[in-house]
Amino acid sequence: MDPYTHRRSARALEANGDLEEALSHYKAALALDPEYHFARRDLGVALASRGERKEAMRHPAHCLNPV
Repeated sequence: MDPYTHRRSARALEANGDLEEALSHYKAALALDPEYHFARRDLGVALASRGERKEAMRHPAHCLNPV
């Protein structure tokens, strides 16, 4: 599966309330393309909604300042 399909799957899963599976698809998308900023942003938002704010902030910040 390509990173774009992983992100689309993650968004659909998240919309249907399956946050855990969505997180795994966001992470899979980023494993395939670490510079896929939309997936990184969405992962950050999903982590924040789960209360993992410190980890969530890493992802959008990476979009602005890649390491």
